[in-house]
Amino acid sequence: EEGIPCESCGNLIPFSEFEKHNAEHQRDIDNARAAREAQPKANAKQPATQPQDV
Repeated sequence: EEGIPCESCGNLIPFSEFEKHNAEHQRDIDNARAAREAQPKANAKQPATQPQDV
């Protein structure tokens, strides 16, 4: 079966499995992004509450 090279991992993925394979990478990417974004959001609230010099 012909395959498509995966942009994320470089492996040759059969056409029949490519969509599933891509979805797994996307899930991993989304999970990593959510974990990364959860931390700055907690810290981002603090500077907004500090008094500003006028």
